[in-house]
Amino acid sequence: MRVSHVLSAATFAVIVSTFAPAAAQSQVYLGLGGGATFPVSNLSNNHGTGYNVLADLGVHIPTTPLGVRVDGMFNQLPGSEGVGSLQIWTANANLVVSLAHGPVVPYLIGGGGYYNGSIHVFAGSNGINSSGDTHENDFGLNGGGGVKVGFGPVGLFVEARYHYIFEGSHNYEMVPITAGVRFGG
Repeated sequence: MRVSHVLSAATFAVIVSTFAPAAAQSQVYLGLGGGATFPVSNLSNNHGTGYNVLADLGVHIPTTPLGVRVDGMFNQLPGSEGVGSLQIWTANANLVVSLAHGPVVPYLIGGGGYYNGSIHVFAGSNGINSSGDTHENDFGLNGGGGVKVGFGPVGLFVEARYHYIFEGSHNYEMVPITAGVRFGG
């Protein structure tokens, strides 16, 4: 009976010692950033260049160039005359592929997610005015690339991603360019 306990403990110790270095090397990071958002295609017909704010949480998978990242982004695009501003909230799950190792790392990123669009609409004629907000929830895809520069536990990043939002008869497209700071990883 005691031999089985000793063997079980030894097996557990070998397994833990095998995976402990990999777990210690896992690189979890938090990123915060902001920048410009450029409307593309039919979205640019009624909206101009706006801004974005990004928060992300990611992990680099040890001994591979791969990582996963979830992010939330807020985009605001001003409307042309007679069209209200468009706000797009996103929540994305992405795969990240590092293209090099070292303090300067270019990377590719892509994935899918949830997009919530809200636009303030207004109409009026003959002194009668009306306004309100419309909301839509849609699925979308994104892909792009960036560069991160590490300075110990803190680093900087800049990235550009193309977002394609499936919205029925007229899909939306935008390109946020975001720069920010990354903590960890």
